[in-house]
Amino acid sequence: MSHHEFTKPHGVRMSDEEWKAQMAQEGEPAPADWKRDFLITE
Repeated sequence: MSHHEFTKPHGVRMSDEEWKAQMAQEGEPAPADWKRDFLITE
């Protein structure tokens, strides 16, 4: 399941290029708290 959230100020949207650059630079963000109930860790 791929769902990633980056915290940005209200009203600030990331373009596809900005999102890809942030993923490449910082890696995947930690899963949201609500996802931990059903995620399987390896």
